[in-house]
Amino acid sequence: MAFEVKIEFFHFDRDQPVLEIAPDWWNYRELKKEYEFSRDQDEDPEAYILDVGIEELIDIHLFQYKNLTKGVFGFPDWQKIILPKKEQIEQIISDPEAFPRIRVKIYEWDSGWA
Repeated sequence: MAFEVKIEFFHFDRDQPVLEIAPDWWNYRELKKEYEFSRDQDEDPEAYILDVGIEELIDIHLFQYKNLTKGVFGFPDWQKIILPKKEQIEQIISDPEAFPRIRVKIYEWDSGWA
């Protein structure tokens, strides 16, 4: 099993996210160590969630920025995948009113590797 991070963006009148971004370069171990995630008791008890405001999203984004070109993420093929996601996050950050509810979620997924 492997863990992945995604950011869920909500409008007030929606229970489901209207947008999801998986910032592949965000390190879930660093995030769990630095921030106080809780178990997602409602949807996925194996997942960890952190509801954040725009300021905390900016802090997390800057905290994880160092990983943007670290290891495999420095390879051109990875850069083609992650740079549009980085730009999308930065566009959202530039418009703090766009999404009143933001959740960072760490969840387990089956990578196919045993």
